[in-house]
Amino acid sequence: MRVLLWGGTHVHVSDHLAALDAHPAVGMVDIVSADQTPHCLASVDAVILNGNTTAHLRQAREVASAHVACFIEKPLGCTEDEALVVAATLRDVPAATGFFLHHVPAVARFLELLAAPPVHASFTFGHDGRRRGVFDGDASWMVDPRSGGSGSFVDLGIHLTHLIDLIWPNTGVEVIDTEFYSATDGLSDSGGRAFLHIGAAKVQVEVSAEVALGFHVAARDDVGRLYRVDDGTLRVDDDLLVEASGADARTALLSFLDQLAGRPNGLRPASLDEAVIAQRSVEAIRRG
Repeated sequence: MRVLLWGGTHVHVSDHLAALDAHPAVGMVDIVSADQTPHCLASVDAVILNGNTTAHLRQAREVASAHVACFIEKPLGCTEDEALVVAATLRDVPAATGFFLHHVPAVARFLELLAAPPVHASFTFGHDGRRRGVFDGDASWMVDPRSGGSGSFVDLGIHLTHLIDLIWPNTGVEVIDTEFYSATDGLSDSGGRAFLHIGAAKVQVEVSAEVALGFHVAARDDVGRLYRVDDGTLRVDDDLLVEASGADARTALLSFLDQLAGRPNGLRPASLDEAVIAQRSVEAIRRG
């Protein structure tokens, strides 16, 4: 399988390269910057769009014209409306996006066990990449709204709204209260928290680019059972049900490559429709 990596300035580029290197069906990788027009689209099996979000629509049109499978990093567009156009443009080619929390074994089991949506839940996602300089250099655009990026609340929070949309599908979200954390660089927020009503459930989400990498869920169902996901572990009340690996961004691309290679691994790639819904939700929360 020949793959074109078109962009190369997203924070997950190293994860994409690691996934490509590890996948047995990938035999050749070409890398082209987002501002260049590749001459090899018709000769590749898949394209990874992992550059500036402002280039996604232009790139998507060229990928669709060449009818090549596409893995595109989220958000799909700089706004929900643009994301809708990008998703529609890629409708007729195999496509997926970079959500990976639902691939965590503890999260997958948690989703399986829920007979009904929780009545109370909190979701927390921390990634201190901003403090550690991960967004310096080529990825600096991602935290600068003037360059097509967003604040850390949207960048991290879209992962949580994706999970929320899986747990409460087609359910209205009422934003009760929000607080956003200022970033030391002054460009955008470094995260924040929000209190929500989703149907009859009371839900809190919190993300931060200033704390160490970690993902946590606490949810209580309508009969009082308490589910706790802490990175790679799942407990229901006092029982430890899963103890495995935690969040791994490589799994999003690996699941897509496996699907293209005709050897699905049980990890379902996230669709572009899911990406649009998650972006709609996180933008609505950010607006308050």
